Amino acid sequence: MLDPEECSGCGLCVRDCPAQALELKKESRTEFQLVYYPARCAYCGQCVESCRNQAITHANQLAESTSTPNASVIVLKDTLDQEKEKET
Repeated sequence: MLDPEECSGCGLCVRDCPAQALELKKESRTEFQLVYYPARCAYCGQCVESCRNQAITHANQLAESTSTPNASVIVLKDTLDQEKEKET
């Protein structure tokens, strides 16, 4: 689980994830998208330990099984679209 208000997009969770279950797409310091791939997650808790803002927590709920892992991609935080909406 992610608390979007606390996530600063620093990328420490992405860097330290041994399963590569997180991806950070960054345009600028304030414009970024944090993507989570539950099918890759090893539920090791390294992302929780790495997060300096305590934005990430683990729950005791595993991802459901699927035959198409890409279908279960979750965007945890997306400031890219928010910044584009402000411009219009």
